[in-house]
Amino acid sequence: MTKLISPSKKAQTALEFFMIMGAILFFFLSFVGLTYASIEQRNFERKDIALGSMAKYVQDEINLAEQGGDGYYRNFTFPDTILSHKYKIEIIDGEYVYAYTTDAGGVFDSKHALSLRTQKITTESSQTDPITKVFLVRIDGINSIVNQDGEVRLFVPTQI
Repeated sequence: MTKLISPSKKAQTALEFFMIMGAILFFFLSFVGLTYASIEQRNFERKDIALGSMAKYVQDEINLAEQGGDGYYRNFTFPDTILSHKYKIEIIDGEYVYAYTTDAGGVFDSKHALSLRTQKITTESSQTDPITKVFLVRIDGINSIVNQDGEVRLFVPTQI
């Protein structure tokens, strides 16, 4: 003799099954979301560190030129991107190195930025905005730094 399961028992079993599956799905999606947030935070910190190292590189080049004495001359370059992000480096008013990431159009995106103070240097006047006193360090080419008559100058060479 077969036992018949009442329709209310079937409904209760189905309801319990869906509740358990919903709870499992909730916990799984929560775990995936937290993992993704952790990875995003780590990538954000990696970009900050990489951008900081580029700004520090410019600061170190300026200090090296100062310590190198009169007649020091050096060319230096930068990678095109930092962890697949475009960036720019500016010398502001001859004493601040300002590095920041840009969006696809080359506009400041405010996610990653760093400013370092350095000793006063002279930037090439033809390559410096006369109003804002901002010198844009060349990312896609060669930059030159020279210590001449005790004055450190940073410029983009016209011919190499």
